[in-house]
Amino acid sequence: MRSACHAEKPAIRSEATDVPLKKLRVATAFTRRICVSIQPAHASRTTSNGRYSLDDRPLGDVVREAQNNSDESDWFSDMDESARDTVNGPNGSDPPKRLRVSVGAFGLAILAGGFLFTGRAYRLSYYAHLHLNGSVFPDDAQARSFDAVIAWGDVVTSLISLISRTVARHHLGMVLGPTLGLLLFVVTLAVIRDAPRWTIWRKVSPAGKRRRMTGLIALLRGPGRMVLAFLRWIAPPKEKFRLVERFYQAMLGLYGAYVFLVLVGLVFVALVLPFQHAGEDAASRDAKDGFSGQPDVALVLDGKAASSFKLVECGADFCALFGGGHAITVPKDQIKLAVSAPPGDAPKAVAAAKDHTVSRASSD
Repeated sequence: MRSACHAEKPAIRSEATDVPLKKLRVATAFTRRICVSIQPAHASRTTSNGRYSLDDRPLGDVVREAQNNSDESDWFSDMDESARDTVNGPNGSDPPKRLRVSVGAFGLAILAGGFLFTGRAYRLSYYAHLHLNGSVFPDDAQARSFDAVIAWGDVVTSLISLISRTVARHHLGMVLGPTLGLLLFVVTLAVIRDAPRWTIWRKVSPAGKRRRMTGLIALLRGPGRMVLAFLRWIAPPKEKFRLVERFYQAMLGLYGAYVFLVLVGLVFVALVLPFQHAGEDAASRDAKDGFSGQPDVALVLDGKAASSFKLVECGADFCALFGGGHAITVPKDQIKLAVSAPPGDAPKAVAAAKDHTVSRASSD
């Protein structure tokens, strides 16, 4: 009688049984590794030709001994290429690795979309604070990326400033509060741990301790039964309340969907509100400063030079101007000249813009 270690390798080469052959090769390689890994420590179990016999041993003992004496990498290295394809997939690829790559790419796409979304929220809130229509201004990936970088910088700066002001205003409470809370927590744990060691508890006899514990259990038995009955009512057994169980499962599904929608809404709120406030604050600062860093432009209406304005932003067909404490939107072809001047020479720039605009209007 020949053992499993002495079995010959199957010589089947049929194309129709390619997949079963791969599995058979894996099993054959694993069996061969089991036979090699077993150390012939007992002479009584070694045959005359030096090969280790398994005829007198249960197969479970053989497998357990092989698992103790070898690991997966040993027998896996004995497989041929087709057998490895059965375990790892075609071309030696690793399905978990491919899954991680796919999940990582999907996560990066979600993060990139959220990043651009924060930039757009920042810019729209900036326009809304100035009562401008944001749809007439550029909205592409480059503009959103630039706005997102500015928005994240403003949000982080505002957060750091808020933390600094809070610490400066309530530094004593912020330091003492967590410290006292942690100390109280440690003392409570110590009291609970050392409660059985108290002298007053030691003086109570074991019978008295049992009576007190029995009384406590009896005191809690009534509320415990009420809680248990309530739990049985909201979660009845399957064999008795099929209809109630299905209704309960449907309600759980609805609650799960509701919780999911709430979480999605909270994510959107977290992505919108901070950057919306950052855009409004930036627009408020620029309006209070009069857009001093922007070029000066002058418009001609009905042949007369109008007041000077600051150029806020231009789109494909319209430009946003600021002057006199308010913002206006004019067609782009009415902007004939925009003059930028160093700090201190702004009046000269305004005069130059007006002169040039009036001369262009009279010549036309």
